[in-house]
Amino acid sequence: MAIYEKIDEIYKKIFFGEQIRDNWLLLQTILTGYARRKFTEGLPIQEDNKFKVLDVGTGFGALSIDIASQHKIIIDAIDIDESKIQVAKKVYNEIKSEENYLGQIHFKQQNVEQLDYLDNSFDLVASSLVFQHLPNPVQAAKEIKRILKPGGTVCLMDLDDSFTVEYPINDSLEILKKVLKELQVIKGGDRHIGRKLAGYLNEVGLDIQSVKIDTYAEFVKDPSSLILQKLFFVTRFMDIKEEAIGHCLLTEEEFNYHFTNAYDLIQRVKFQTDSRFIVQALKQLCEN
Repeated sequence: MAIYEKIDEIYKKIFFGEQIRDNWLLLQTILTGYARRKFTEGLPIQEDNKFKVLDVGTGFGALSIDIASQHKIIIDAIDIDESKIQVAKKVYNEIKSEENYLGQIHFKQQNVEQLDYLDNSFDLVASSLVFQHLPNPVQAAKEIKRILKPGGTVCLMDLDDSFTVEYPINDSLEILKKVLKELQVIKGGDRHIGRKLAGYLNEVGLDIQSVKIDTYAEFVKDPSSLILQKLFFVTRFMDIKEEAIGHCLLTEEEFNYHFTNAYDLIQRVKFQTDSRFIVQALKQLCEN
């Protein structure tokens, strides 16, 4: 079994075998493996014991664990949520004993908007699907620039809801997505962050090297095979039900109605795309 498959199996074992907070995010971690691993392939990593990498907002550790499975380097992986770090450590401790596992990871609880690291500490900062959740992305960009070494690189990947397409369109699903977006705004997040990433990095003085949109498209002919996608739909939207009702975005009756109608779409033949913005920027060797 390939190393990525082994990693995925560990995550699935935890998802189906344990009760953890934000289990929808753990399932998302499993489902987004393809996009994440394509992102890691483009990271400018040097096989050098002195090359230092920081994974910002590691969540359940997937980005760092994937990178360390391919490169003999040391990674610091941080997240604000200690409970997620504990799950990440569990996965890492199980997979690192594999004979072909290469890197080392140090997990730490930290806030990207107030990093504890010294200036000029890292050669590479990477982050996946994190900036959409940040109340102050510009402050986070400033901190990333501060702890990057001169000549160091930051690589960010995140979503932008306007670049996701499904057909046929389901009105109930669109309503639930709008509620999800509004709740994220209430918490200080932004589900249209993708188009803004390059601007934020440029604003703090980082030199934009590349901006691209990585899109995955498929035509679902056999909805019965989408077991994990159905589970994700249920766990993701049931997770926000109380908040949606509490903020008066929907009544309980409205939520239940739209949930049932939207779930029906998953069980039908459809076309869908999933897009990610990927931005790479450099900290200049000499700054004015």
